Amino acid sequence: MDGPQSHLTPEQVRPFLAFLLDIEGTIGGVVDTDLRYRWLQNCQFDLATTDVSGRTNDELFAPELADPLEAIQHEALAANARIERIVTVADPDGPARYRVVAEPINAETPAEGVVFAALDASTQYRSLQRTTDAAYTIDRDWTITFWNDQVASRTGIDPEEIIGRNFWDAFGTEISAAAERQFRRAMDTGEPVEFEEYVPEPFDYWIEVRVFGDASGLLIHSRDITVRKRYERRLAEQRDAFETLNQLLRHDIRNDLQVALGYLELLAPDLEGDAREHAETVQRSLTHAVDLTSTAQQMAETIMRDEDELRQVRVDTVLQRELNAVREAYPEAVVLTDGTLPSVTALADELLESIFRNLLKNAIQHNDKTPPEVVVSLRQGANDVTVVIADNGPGIPADVRSDLFEKGVKGEYSTGTGIGLYLVRVLVDAYDGTISIKDNSPAGTQIAVTLPTVSG
Repeated sequence: MDGPQSHLTPEQVRPFLAFLLDIEGTIGGVVDTDLRYRWLQNCQFDLATTDVSGRTNDELFAPELADPLEAIQHEALAANARIERIVTVADPDGPARYRVVAEPINAETPAEGVVFAALDASTQYRSLQRTTDAAYTIDRDWTITFWNDQVASRTGIDPEEIIGRNFWDAFGTEISAAAERQFRRAMDTGEPVEFEEYVPEPFDYWIEVRVFGDASGLLIHSRDITVRKRYERRLAEQRDAFETLNQLLRHDIRNDLQVALGYLELLAPDLEGDAREHAETVQRSLTHAVDLTSTAQQMAETIMRDEDELRQVRVDTVLQRELNAVREAYPEAVVLTDGTLPSVTALADELLESIFRNLLKNAIQHNDKTPPEVVVSLRQGANDVTVVIADNGPGIPADVRSDLFEKGVKGEYSTGTGIGLYLVRVLVDAYDGTISIKDNSPAGTQIAVTLPTVSG
């Protein structure tokens, strides 16, 4: 049994083509080598097929459509190749635009004529007119075929001044070599490209450009991003200034403070009475100032840190290093660990040490017992690790706990800035961790920091 028919017979071609043209709302037809019509399917104009035989474009259409149609048909014959163009026709509702495709008949031999179709693309272009982006189109010959009101407003060039001009003749001197490569790549490959470009004087603005290519040429959307670029530049300048300030705190100011502190420590033993007491007050102030520069440095590094820089960090190694440091800094305190510290890894960075340093120092500095005592434990869970820092101090009232890690919040008798614990909270959040506070037994506070672990 014969299968279904897979090809149209010659007798069916014309009615089938007419059906497609009706559906798509296009003009289409066939002309001979003299560009006289053999057949025309026309949904846009009131012409019967029997009225067109042997007639020319000039006899059938207004000049604004007839002239470009004839030019495209002639070009297809002369080049013996398919030609695509965008044609603009005046219309009371706004310019009507057609995407015209012309291809020679029997192109392998001397052509017998040209078959063509003109698709009404006016709706597409009216959408481009309504967009808030500047939009324009360029055909395969780099001729500007559409120029919406937004790009006209931005450049000060009206559509009637620019449509029909060669893109490179009009703007070649203003377009950078990098942007030109992007435009030509989109034209050659049909692949979309996106880039940012500074448009120099007399325009002086930044644009974000998206270029879409197809067989008819390019569609270009450009968005003014001058405000954004200026904001980015300002942020970069502020970041540079912030980094300079950070270096100043980290080196010059801290070094001067430490030099002064060192000399004071040498002088203090030789002083007596009020002079000795005054020297100890200055010594405490200098020590506090050194601590402040350290906290300021850590805060600056936290603000400037990049989330993509997180990596696997051994929590036990960092914690042990900070335990050793606080024992050296506060020899009067008793700092213990509850058992051994298991080897465990979390996703963090070098600022993880700031969490433990601030919590350990806080547990000692605000402790009213003699001696102050701190017990640290490290517990590994299935998907996380918890560091608990417990002290025997006065405790933290329940009504203060919820705000304790907010910026500037500090205890009733604290002489600190409140920045250290705020830094702890910022870093714990950055590591996707949690922090909690509860009473210690028989006295004091337990602060628990839980961080997600990573395998491997």
